[in-house]
Amino acid sequence: MLILGIVMLAGCDTVNYTLVGTKHAAIQPASVVLYTTPPAHYDVIAEVTASSHHGWTNKGRVEHVVGELQQQAAALGANGVIVKQATSKSTGSIMVNIPGGNLVLFLIAEGKEISLSGQAIYVTNEDGTASAQK
Repeated sequence: MLILGIVMLAGCDTVNYTLVGTKHAAIQPASVVLYTTPPAHYDVIAEVTASSHHGWTNKGRVEHVVGELQQQAAALGANGVIVKQATSKSTGSIMVNIPGGNLVLFLIAEGKEISLSGQAIYVTNEDGTASAQK
């Protein structure tokens, strides 16, 4: 009897937003700045959430989900995101035993989900003009 084992890391991304303000022209994702405290002057564009299982390490998963959040915000024209919540949870594992003649297949999928949520914002100067960031 032949036994074949396959291990997979789940690679599902979830990206959501709820528009609460006015979209701006899209920008480059690398131009989106993440904030843990709000800047002095900004307008809220949307509530945003991104989560992912991608990455072999926690650092890789965090970098991936930050990139997803920046892409989402950039597409809305936001030049910043105020991060309100960051979570990490184990997704557990799944084992499927599929007998087929002389072949038994074990499929194991496990990983860790990293999620970030917050507000996509358009940072401005005091006079309402676009802020030059970075």
